[in-house]
Amino acid sequence: MRLWLGLLCLLLSVEASASDMVTLRLGASSLSPSGNISVTSGAVAGTTLNLKNDMNLKKENFLDAEASVFFGQHSFHLAYLNMKYNGVVSTPSVLFNFNGSAFANPPYYHELKAKLIEGSFAYYPLFLEKETWRARLGAELGVKSFKTTQSVRETAFAQAVSASALLPSLGIRGHVAYKEWVALNLRYGVYSSSGNQFSDFQASLDLNPLAYWNQKYVSMYVGYRQIKLKLSGQNNNQILVDTTFKGPVFGLLFRY
Repeated sequence: MRLWLGLLCLLLSVEASASDMVTLRLGASSLSPSGNISVTSGAVAGTTLNLKNDMNLKKENFLDAEASVFFGQHSFHLAYLNMKYNGVVSTPSVLFNFNGSAFANPPYYHELKAKLIEGSFAYYPLFLEKETWRARLGAELGVKSFKTTQSVRETAFAQAVSASALLPSLGIRGHVAYKEWVALNLRYGVYSSSGNQFSDFQASLDLNPLAYWNQKYVSMYVGYRQIKLKLSGQNNNQILVDTTFKGPVFGLLFRY
């Protein structure tokens, strides 16, 4: 909530000479989890757990926000997403080891948290602005702070483990708009090093039926997002992560 208030203050504090000089997106991401996680401790090998089949994690809705500031052929962006999944397994198909402990007394209560904060800068070699439409396409350099926490609880005890990473990313960002009626936005960022991989793809469509009445400061957006995270190991190869989060996104766009 405090980050949202900070983004709103940023929106209101900058004087802009163009209608899209500063934008603020406030919305929701409805993301389905998939993939596998395992946690090994010492000599006890961790069991590979599938997020859907073994942990019963399902699609959830999460609030997200992005503030953007544009200066001609350049732009700065600050984005935030906080995910939290919970699943209960009463009759597991297999017993499992997690972080050095054997779980053999169901029901099991699984919780997976993932927080993503990103700052990025984009430069648009292709930048066209006409009377009725505008387009820009360029390269984006960003830094993503990603932290994930997984916990498992049964009747007798619980275990939890966290992994965090500060990842640089390189990608593309594009925007095509017709007047203030409709706009298509695309972005893709990726990081890969030593078996660790992270990618974030998002496509959205801005729609503003209020533009008929010359109202261009508030519109809505719908789209799709896919986040992939793969960690080959942390803390002596204890944590292995290969997950994907994907689904629709929607919300409001404020333009100043």
